[in-house]
Amino acid sequence: MNDEIEVRQLTEQPTVSIREQVARDMIRPMLAERVTEIEAFIAGRRGQSTGVPFARLHNYGEVRRDDLDLEVGVPTTEAIDCPADTAFDANRLPGGPAAVLRYRGPYEEIGAAYERLGAWIRDGDYEAQGAPWESFIGDLESDDWEVEIVWPLMKTQGG
Repeated sequence: MNDEIEVRQLTEQPTVSIREQVARDMIRPMLAERVTEIEAFIAGRRGQSTGVPFARLHNYGEVRRDDLDLEVGVPTTEAIDCPADTAFDANRLPGGPAAVLRYRGPYEEIGAAYERLGAWIRDGDYEAQGAPWESFIGDLESDDWEVEIVWPLMKTQGG
């Protein structure tokens, strides 16, 4: 189900995303739809996507049933202008060290992978630095997900 945890040095990545409040049970049905909308927007602006789509939970750890602050996005080769009157935002995924755990399995069981990654960070020489995200390697509409959970890190004083 889960591979080993590794620390990667990430390069800051421009993205186009949509950020919204989403009920937990609506995440899965809306992901593929949002990614399709974002990719069409990027193409319409003559931009180019690169890498795999992602979903970032900005209020991870504070989540209540219907209160998820979710950003769904697509990495781009360069920053893309996103007019204020659209749902699209030009953002960046952060660079620097990050803990990465590959998860394979049903969406409903991904919480255990987050718990494992969070425990590894707490027990190691790092602190979580910002919101984690999922990079979607496999098919978003599959019953078996394949994602990399990416959690930005900061080295602790003692580590």
